[in-house]
Amino acid sequence: MAYTKIIAIRKRLDCAANYILNEEKTDLAAAAAYIINMDKTGQQHLTSVLNCESPETALREMMDTKRKWEKPGGVQGYHFIQSFKPGDVTPEQAHEIGKQFAEICFGERFEVLIATHLDKAHLHNHILINSVSFADGKKYHSSPASYYDKIRFQSDRLCRENDLSTIKPKKKSRSRSEYEAERRGDPTLRSLIRKDVDETIDRARDWNDFLQLLAKQGYAVKTAPRYKHTAIRRPGAARFVRLHSLGAQYTEEAIKQRILDRYTYGGKPPVPPPEKKVFRRKYRGNLPKRRKYKGFIALYYRYVYLLRGSRAGKQPRRVSRLLMDDVIRLNKIVAQHKVIAKYRIKTSDDMIARCTDIKAQIQQLVDKRKELKHEPEEQEAALSEIADRLRELRRDLRTLAAVEQTAPRVQEQLRQIDEQEARIRKEREEYERSKRSRRPAHPRGYTIY
Repeated sequence: MAYTKIIAIRKRLDCAANYILNEEKTDLAAAAAYIINMDKTGQQHLTSVLNCESPETALREMMDTKRKWEKPGGVQGYHFIQSFKPGDVTPEQAHEIGKQFAEICFGERFEVLIATHLDKAHLHNHILINSVSFADGKKYHSSPASYYDKIRFQSDRLCRENDLSTIKPKKKSRSRSEYEAERRGDPTLRSLIRKDVDETIDRARDWNDFLQLLAKQGYAVKTAPRYKHTAIRRPGAARFVRLHSLGAQYTEEAIKQRILDRYTYGGKPPVPPPEKKVFRRKYRGNLPKRRKYKGFIALYYRYVYLLRGSRAGKQPRRVSRLLMDDVIRLNKIVAQHKVIAKYRIKTSDDMIARCTDIKAQIQQLVDKRKELKHEPEEQEAALSEIADRLRELRRDLRTLAAVEQTAPRVQEQLRQIDEQEARIRKEREEYERSKRSRRPAHPRGYTIY
């Protein structure tokens, strides 16, 4: 088993070369004498070079290459570490694997210094390459793609050829932000996708119908035969998400089985539950007047109401996709709503006036703090109070600036929701009228309702 690691050298190349060529680490006899027999002597250095004359001149040749191509700055070189499982290889075998690895990956264009260290229980190779190619003067660029597709791939291939074990990749874990959001119960992009997939499964007749329903909701879909794994991208999202990465219940086979499990009794879909009846009670007398909100307060009051209902799952209707995206940012929207309600901002003029007033207050407090700094230490409590007040005012000012950018989008979202609700209401009324018109007539000539 070989574990690989890359370190970019940005300052001094000689320090890495001296560390790699340390005889206490590379001298096989010194290591053996320390581990087995202190009286044993001999010199067998496990060091090699590629495209250099000797290990002693490798550093100088690398610097000469940089001067030749006039590229002395930036990353000086790359330090690769290739570690083996204790007892898995002999020193000579480890060193030979390191040489083969360096030859395959860098032998054609770069100067390489290779050394096998024996001072640990696990044998490991140190491979130092010059960042500038002696062949064309181009620099080596390390990236995740080059690591997985070339460095790690070639190292694992050589280990398998020499009957050594390799590290099996673990299952991809969740990001820290996603873990913290799920721990708090906050929605994430993946949880919203799971919710949409679950709702679509309940309405789909088969796999193709499931994909078509997702596309109607605004999802971008990639599936076979062009793509190996089925992936979907939520409206407004930047990347595709593979279905199988959402969990065991969201693989292609599991979704097909869930769709089939919905159909029972000869292939008929399950009967939906009856609609709940709503009873209203009329009151007589004078009732307290409802407070009417206007402007920014009304806008954010309704928006926060819809967002909280969507997060808690209390909204029976389907809302805008962009609204669902803001569920993730609910805390920021609520903070903006609180500041608007705090200063009673209704119009854009109120917003400008309040921002001007806050800036004036901040300037007054800053001037007052400058005066108190020259006073005795008894003013420490007053300075602390001013600092707290400044922190609060500046936070409110930043929030109001965010409101100016967010309010037009919020207004557009609410307009889309109103249009969607009106369209759903119209479709429901048309369905009810068509259902009444299809009812059979009574034999005596009148229609049964």
